[in-house]
Amino acid sequence: MTNYQVIKTPEELRRSIEIISSQPVVGLDTETTDLDPFTSRLRLIQLATPDRVFIFDFDAFANGGTAPAKSDARTVAPPA
Repeated sequence: MTNYQVIKTPEELRRSIEIISSQPVVGLDTETTDLDPFTSRLRLIQLATPDRVFIFDFDAFANGGTAPAKSDARTVAPPA
């Protein structure tokens, strides 16, 4: 059985990046809403470590989701 976690909040995002960045190897998979690069959008990114899969739910970071609409890389940046 695969151990997985769905990432939907900025705090979950920060914690998962800390874990992933310490791994010796990471697998990557993406899911989009369609195959047309001009009309589709990124829906999910899955990053797999040897013992866990992290599923990043981009809809959770959009308007109406659990995170602010303007979540971006600055959301996970370490404090200065």
